[in-house]
Amino acid sequence: MNLPKLEEYFAAAERGEVSTSYSLDRKYVKFKYTAQTIYSSRWNHVTMHARGHVFEISSGKCVLRPWDKFFNYNELILPDDSFSPIYHVSSVEGMFFPHNDSSEKLKGDLGHFTATDKLDGSLCIAGLADNSPMITSSGAIHSEHSEWSQNWLESRNIPSKFKSGFTYLFETIADIFLHPIKYDYEGCTLLGIIDNTSGQEMSFSDVERTAKEWGIASPQRVDVTSLADAQKFVAGLPANKEGIVITFENGFKVKMKGEEFLKVHKIFHGLTPNYLMEHFDTEAMTFPDSILSIIPEEFTDLKNFATNFTRNYTDLLARTIGFAYLWHSIGLDQGTAYRKTRDAFPCYTKAVDASSKLFRILAKGTSLQSTDITTVKKLVYEAMVKHVAMEKKDKSTNK
Repeated sequence: MNLPKLEEYFAAAERGEVSTSYSLDRKYVKFKYTAQTIYSSRWNHVTMHARGHVFEISSGKCVLRPWDKFFNYNELILPDDSFSPIYHVSSVEGMFFPHNDSSEKLKGDLGHFTATDKLDGSLCIAGLADNSPMITSSGAIHSEHSEWSQNWLESRNIPSKFKSGFTYLFETIADIFLHPIKYDYEGCTLLGIIDNTSGQEMSFSDVERTAKEWGIASPQRVDVTSLADAQKFVAGLPANKEGIVITFENGFKVKMKGEEFLKVHKIFHGLTPNYLMEHFDTEAMTFPDSILSIIPEEFTDLKNFATNFTRNYTDLLARTIGFAYLWHSIGLDQGTAYRKTRDAFPCYTKAVDASSKLFRILAKGTSLQSTDITTVKKLVYEAMVKHVAMEKKDKSTNK
């Protein structure tokens, strides 16, 4: 599959689908899909190929080509065993289960695959750019993560072994970068090697051989031979094991994560609906990327909560403002306007108050100011938070 053109990446950046990171000399640019892309499922030809890809701006040449986006098994397969919309997007981009590029459900012989231990660290993407080593993290060309990885790799003379035209992928484990799993070692583990031109990944046997020659680690193989075996294996993993990565012979990848690890991950970050709501940005009318980015894609309950809260907030805000204008335009008195809004929002007292406030301003014949809208946004937010609390209480009562 050919990569998108550089102008397509920049257009996606304008839409907020990918972030950009530039080298200090502005010769290179890195693209990474954003948290908003994940939570709005804006997977397309660009975002699927924006996992930290680095391009030379003058030529449009890809100089670092990591894996394309790959998903968790439960994001691809629905409860009724049919494929999800995400899987169909992946399939269009040439990434699919063997012999399942156009089917509706997973079927047939998937052939041989390699399963490896999934480490809980930070992805390091490295290679040569203009014959000089470039060592980056997935989200930035220059970062604390990339600097640590570079120092570790250089201390073992690894960059001098890089071959032109290839991208080397490592998992960086370091105590200064906090993760749910605490390992008893630090370093960079070689995960994969990719041909920059074709996107072809070298076999895992080649990765193991290269890591051994370099004197560094590669992930442990996991002895499973079917997806059912893999699911059973992952279900039995302890909390200090994240999961596994499966790679099929056609290059398609899928990951599976253990339930115990996900529980620890959620506790580690304090991830709850209340935590999310505390960080909701009423001015931007969404959750900031800094919050969304720490929610693993496996947490469908929190993903759905974030999506629904944002949608419901936007809808309630629009109706709050809209009713104020509507009642004013048809000449209702303040009391009648209040009652009609209250009937429309029986469970959102703060939103009723906000609409009434706007109605009084309009009734005076004055224009709404930005500060008025800001106040309304905050009141609507308070109404949403209270409504969520009421729903939670009702569910507990009805159990």
